[in-house]
Amino acid sequence: MGNQPWGNGQKTLLALKMNKNMKLNEETVNKLEEAFSIGADVSSACYYANISRQTYYNWEKDNPDLKEKFDRLKEKPILKAYKTISDDLDNKETAKWYLERKRKKEFSTRVETDITSNNKELSALTKEEEEVIDEAINNL
Repeated sequence: MGNQPWGNGQKTLLALKMNKNMKLNEETVNKLEEAFSIGADVSSACYYANISRQTYYNWEKDNPDLKEKFDRLKEKPILKAYKTISDDLDNKETAKWYLERKRKKEFSTRVETDITSNNKELSALTKEEEEVIDEAINNL
């Protein structure tokens, strides 16, 4: 695979050592910022920026301001989603969906399940009745 220090998707020990000693640079920080701003988790952001997770955590530990910036960027997609929902609340279905989640006791379409059989508590079922229930649950 050319001059890459890894082959078949597996990094060699040399590549891992090189990555561990990698210095913080603007290009890598920009890639991490871009990934976090679209909702990537740490693993995905590190993959995109071509660094190890350990390198990321080392940088974060050594640079509290950078950690704070990344944490703020991780919230950006959540805020965008809130705004999108808020902007669409005139839509009846969006409003219903929103209320079902924000005011569950009032608006949820929850289903209550009675876990008794013929007014018997489950603990009072016969062995045969328990087997029938177990089989029905396993077939769901």
